[in-house]
Amino acid sequence: MLGYLVTSKPVGPIKGERIYFHTFIYAQGDWPDTVFFPPAAKIYNVSGKGFYTLTGKVIEEPGV
Repeated sequence: MLGYLVTSKPVGPIKGERIYFHTFIYAQGDWPDTVFFPPAAKIYNVSGKGFYTLTGKVIEEPGV
């Protein structure tokens, strides 16, 4: 999916590494929240406002 980065929040360090929470908006109007765990954050650098191609695993949790 193609998403526009709205906001980011680094958390940590946890075990010496950061986890990143990013919120994007899609053209359809959806606002997915994403989590980049340390291995992914090292490979996929989200470095500011703009469009990003997003791939990954979608997980829905009850009430979220």
